[in-house]
Amino acid sequence: MTNTLYVICHEPGPRIRYVFEHIRIQWNLDELKFLDKNTISEYSGERIINYSTESHPSSSIHFVPSSVIESGNRIIPEQIEWVDKLPYFFRTNTAGGIQGFDLPGMIFFMLSRVEEFDHQNLDSLRRLEGKNSFAARNGFLHIPVVDLWLQNMAQLYFAHPKKNGPARRDHLTIDIDIAWAFSHRPLWEYLGGAFKEVFSFKWKKLGRRIRTLMNLSKDPFDVYDYLNSVQDQHGAVQFFILLGERAQLDRSFHWNNPRFIALIKKLNLYSDVGIHPSTQASGNLSILIKEIQRLENIIEQTVEKSRQHYLLLNLPGTYRDLLSAGIKEDYTMGFHDLPGCRAGTVYPFYWYDSEDEKITSLKVYPFYVMDVTLKNYMKLNAFEAADWMQNHKDLFVEWNLPMTLVWHNSSFFEEDGWNGWKEVLEIIFPLK
Repeated sequence: MTNTLYVICHEPGPRIRYVFEHIRIQWNLDELKFLDKNTISEYSGERIINYSTESHPSSSIHFVPSSVIESGNRIIPEQIEWVDKLPYFFRTNTAGGIQGFDLPGMIFFMLSRVEEFDHQNLDSLRRLEGKNSFAARNGFLHIPVVDLWLQNMAQLYFAHPKKNGPARRDHLTIDIDIAWAFSHRPLWEYLGGAFKEVFSFKWKKLGRRIRTLMNLSKDPFDVYDYLNSVQDQHGAVQFFILLGERAQLDRSFHWNNPRFIALIKKLNLYSDVGIHPSTQASGNLSILIKEIQRLENIIEQTVEKSRQHYLLLNLPGTYRDLLSAGIKEDYTMGFHDLPGCRAGTVYPFYWYDSEDEKITSLKVYPFYVMDVTLKNYMKLNAFEAADWMQNHKDLFVEWNLPMTLVWHNSSFFEEDGWNGWKEVLEIIFPLK
């Protein structure tokens, strides 16, 4: 057998090519080749997927296409069925098992995010909430369905194709919205914060502020040496830096602050650094480009990675702007209010613009859970979050899939409600 994925399909349009190219990558095959009725006989004995309305005895597996795979269609499934503890939809025939469904069409639906185009049910920041997604409404947001569909299909029909990639490794991504809580600030700003803590009776936070000023304690947001240790032991830390103008939701240090510049340069020495586009850059290409240029001027290299501040992802506009600004990898694919697989996968994939009907060069890196989601949206305390994290770690080990986390440098501030959360993180990234 050759290391090629053969697909019987008489007219493979861009959506079909997109899906089977993703399958080829996940199965670590070298080539994708489409066959028609005139060329099928030349490849007897090879692994072949039949993706057509006609049956062919030479194929190993047969899926009948549904209308979701046709260009221009944005179809939301009306119902799902559960087979071997996994959801399936787009039923196209009465065959038993997974061959009764348009599995390539299901993969396209999840990866392309067609449900998010022109979605009307958005929150105050114009984000799709996880609870309103098709996956959450049907009880499978927590499951990496695309990856498990492909695992099951490989096991059933292709005798365990060898996965030649690296061993399973979890990933930690850090958003730096505010580099320091108290340090390196003007006096008026420091005093203003102190007065707020007095009038709101936040005595523990005020005490930490005073100890930091007196050099008796490290700034609570200054956890960069600790994160460097995580990087040294796990090799899996990436940073995203906010460099927008000061605004209500964008409270970063000024990009000309010498201390801030020195910090960014230091982080870039031992880890990947990307841009964290501000809320003002969302939907404004010129501001986005300006913020990227600021980071490029600091680190003196091209910036190709990003994650939206507040996870402000509006399709197709956000991804089109990122492409126009030269971004090649985006790490926003996840929900702010619920953990899970927004696109049904934990692996990176290329974004398909279903409005322009084309495969783009933007590679999307999903994440599974964010610290703020567990604490502020799910209202878990540190002990409950630790249980949640351990349970899901066990699941990911069982699935043999990597987990990606979003954390903030501000989420180690014990006197501000984050006591015990460092230990939650270390369930996934333990230090020796």
